Amino acid sequence: MNRNFKLVTIEMGVSRFGTSAFDLMVMWILLHYTGSAFLAGLGDGMLSLPLLLSFIVGAIVDKLRRRKLIAEAAAGVRSIALIPMIMAVMRGPEILVVASSYVVAFLLGMTSDILNSIRTTWSKEFLGEDEYKSGSGSYNAVGSLAEAIGFAVPGLLLGIGYSLAILSLLMVFLSSIIPLALIKAKPSISSEGGVSSSIREGLVFIKGNAFMLQFIVISLAANLVFGMSGILFTDLVEEEFKLPPIYMSMLLLTSSPP
Repeated sequence: MNRNFKLVTIEMGVSRFGTSAFDLMVMWILLHYTGSAFLAGLGDGMLSLPLLLSFIVGAIVDKLRRRKLIAEAAAGVRSIALIPMIMAVMRGPEILVVASSYVVAFLLGMTSDILNSIRTTWSKEFLGEDEYKSGSGSYNAVGSLAEAIGFAVPGLLLGIGYSLAILSLLMVFLSSIIPLALIKAKPSISSEGGVSSSIREGLVFIKGNAFMLQFIVISLAANLVFGMSGILFTDLVEEEFKLPPIYMSMLLLTSSPP
């Protein structure tokens, strides 16, 4: 299998692990500081909010030439964004913890969206037709495994302290830059037409495609249900039963989709 695609898969696995772990961490931390399930759930919502812009991000990425540089920059931004949150958790006050959590969640969601679009483009470039099916299967398997581990680990990390847990995530995201740096990708030739025309054509396609509209609605509903179950379990474990975070990880790991 293509070496560059293997590096893309490794980076994706590390990123999926970090994103899943952060999703659980931010809900637990916000619930601890605010005592409000709504505010904690809003943190999860901020992480998912950039998904609404996925199509626009994909259209922009399609026009980029130096995708590797953009990918490395996105990975760096999400790592640096965690630093203010670490400082807020260490020194307070509560309002800074909440505000920094929301900002980090949104930036993490946005940079993940950018990286997802670039990975999709790279996968098509790095794999031949005969390798694409097996490569996609391996890619999805690694992603599912990474997400499962990401659900399990926060229960352990939060037990050593919130600031150290977030610092651990920072190191995880920084490590994802290594496989990106090793990828040998030539500057791409941007497709014809501008970004605005691509977005417009895509919107027209979605509007006239009933299946695509249904798929988008179902995907949003599924994300909403999973997010609601996440905050429900977190609230039960932390506020009602007064249990350590490891139980939250166990509940969400067993309830996550295969």
